[in-house]
Amino acid sequence: MRVLGFSYVVVAINTSVHQHDKKTHMVGFYMALYGFISISGLQSNMDIALDKEYSPSLWCRRFSNGEDVVKSHIEFASRESSRVRSKFKYETIFYGIGANENIDLFGIDLPTDAPVVVYIHGGYWQQLNKEMSAYCVDPLVSNGFRVIVVEYDLCPTVTLKKLTQQITECGQFILNYAERMQCGQLTFCGHSAGAHLILCMIENIQHASVKPLPIHSLFLISGIYDLTELQHTSINKDNILSIDASNVDELSPLKFDFKNWSRQQFHVNICVAENDSPTFIKQSLKLLNRLNANGLKTKLCFIENRDHFDIVEKLCDESFELTQDLLKSRSLAHR
Repeated sequence: MRVLGFSYVVVAINTSVHQHDKKTHMVGFYMALYGFISISGLQSNMDIALDKEYSPSLWCRRFSNGEDVVKSHIEFASRESSRVRSKFKYETIFYGIGANENIDLFGIDLPTDAPVVVYIHGGYWQQLNKEMSAYCVDPLVSNGFRVIVVEYDLCPTVTLKKLTQQITECGQFILNYAERMQCGQLTFCGHSAGAHLILCMIENIQHASVKPLPIHSLFLISGIYDLTELQHTSINKDNILSIDASNVDELSPLKFDFKNWSRQQFHVNICVAENDSPTFIKQSLKLLNRLNANGLKTKLCFIENRDHFDIVEKLCDESFELTQDLLKSRSLAHR
């Protein structure tokens, strides 16, 4: 690991059919979403290049093709999350009235004031769910952390703007829960689109709060922070995210006025994989610079020999450097 600082994530995943059908559907989705779309011959070379920048599977070096990357990730996420759900007790709690407005709380047999890690999944705001995203749970719960894995609605069922509002409501619910339980430490982790949602959540909540938010740290892994280009890619085909010139800036964390964040006391850990795309790496570095320029506490961790997918898969391993950093954050909470 080349330490320039570091970061973290939260993932979950979404489906409502039988397990085999779930995996088939997910693989098909990822093939379309992460780089296996059939690109029209009318599309310009520039369009193709731009699509590749936002197609994480095309930058992975572990397999000969991106399809195998996707299959491996879906199989791992399903298998490990199923094992975790069989091993640990958990409770599903609703933070709103919608069917997908709920969280799974792991470690319910731990003291109520145990530190809490909140994990928010990616999937380009269009796929995945909490059922397949509990693979970070084992080393955390085994070391005394409670873990919350978040469910949320997906586009195009809701617009991306509505989704950020939903995650804001979830975040406020969790803040209230943490205060009620008097938990010693609260950390939010997000992967890819989940990292984006965390920043949107903080932006919305901090505007309504005079005091610093009672959050110890944010862990942002392989996040997407500027949607200006993405709105013109196949990821937003037929404007599935409902973003355009009128709202793209307010939905792009790199366009936020971080001067408003200067009173916050949490640590922002920004993590990116060596085999993420150049655009993902560039956006992480830009975020680091923006936050540093406004006086926030930041660290960057550039994880060598990892890609957009196995950087979060390895969170199941207690010896993995990012897992270790997250576990060590407990001892740093009161420094």
